[in-house]
Amino acid sequence: MSSSNSGWSSSVTESGANSSGPQCYCGVTTYMKTSYTEHNFGRRFYSCPNYKIKRTCGFFAWVDPPMCDYGKRVLKRMRDMQKRLNFDMNEVQILKEEVEKHKEEVQKHRVHEKKYKEEVEKHRKQVKEYKLLWQ
Repeated sequence: MSSSNSGWSSSVTESGANSSGPQCYCGVTTYMKTSYTEHNFGRRFYSCPNYKIKRTCGFFAWVDPPMCDYGKRVLKRMRDMQKRLNFDMNEVQILKEEVEKHKEEVQKHRVHEKKYKEEVEKHRKQVKEYKLLWQ
């Protein structure tokens, strides 16, 4: 947090997410958010949670100092890479499900193949028996 916010107490969970922040002017506990705008990408802040219901008191406080341009570019690349990774992971899951379906189909075909081979062998034996009878 910046030095102007040093009077606030906050706790950080294992995931790094802030569990609670300062109270806004409405008296409501704020929670840390992250900016994804071009100018402040990756910068964390607290704001009045009542903005969703159009009753905001206007409370706003940055947690992080402004980030340099290089840091913004790195964070954006990391976010884009994460999005691609998530997309790829979804694709892998879809492919795994398709493989499982194909495995089930192959197993069904193996059962049918086994029955077919048994039938063929049965008919071969019958043919041999008939040949013996006709000789």
